[in-house]
Amino acid sequence: MKTIYQTSDIGQMTVVKSVLESAGINCVLLDEYTQILRPATLQFSGGGRLAVEDEKEEEALELLADYLKTVNTEEESINNSSKCPECGSTEYEPAFWSVFFNGNNFKCNKCGAKFKI
Repeated sequence: MKTIYQTSDIGQMTVVKSVLESAGINCVLLDEYTQILRPATLQFSGGGRLAVEDEKEEEALELLADYLKTVNTEEESINNSSKCPECGSTEYEPAFWSVFFNGNNFKCNKCGAKFKI
């Protein structure tokens, strides 16, 4: 299984899952109940993850890209704000002390930049 999508918005995750399943691609929601049981940890973990079978990864990514193009510009601007402002990477994690204080300081794993979301 390959993770192809990650978000803290469980509603958006459900829509993406429906889009893929309507195209015949089986999906599995990982960390589905984290939002309900421990909502604070969802912000730090990056949210729930959607995984598909390895052989369906390419097809799923194409469908996902097509779907995300149709999402309104307001949601796109929200998604773009969840990227490193320096390099545009989505590979970041909470800064160590941010877990205990404030909760919105992040460090990019690619370029090392520190930023807030």
